[in-house]
Amino acid sequence: SEAGVTIPLVQAVFDLIDWLDTKPTFKDEHIARKLVKARTELDATLAKEFAEPTEEEKEAASPYSYYELLAEEAKRAAKRKAEEEKLAGMTTEQQRKYEEKERKKALRKAQGKMVFKQ
Repeated sequence: SEAGVTIPLVQAVFDLIDWLDTKPTFKDEHIARKLVKARTELDATLAKEFAEPTEEEKEAASPYSYYELLAEEAKRAAKRKAEEEKLAGMTTEQQRKYEEKERKKALRKAQGKMVFKQ
């Protein structure tokens, strides 16, 4: 009794599949060509995006030139050396007070950068 109901349904599904197969947009070759084209385009864009940058691109991306970076480093080294010489000329008590003052200054600076979540 149930076979009489399911047979027409199965036959209708097979007819639908055969009808879809006759449509040119549902051909495997057509779909395969579209997929291959889409994949090659995607591969090309990803290859460009994740390619290793050349030396020229690296230099263009850097906001500072090599000589500017050297000048900055020399400036920091001179500042460190001047502070060391300043500390060397002080007595032990003066050094302790200076270091305490610098520590408090750094704490205030760091505390000003803190962000409180509400």
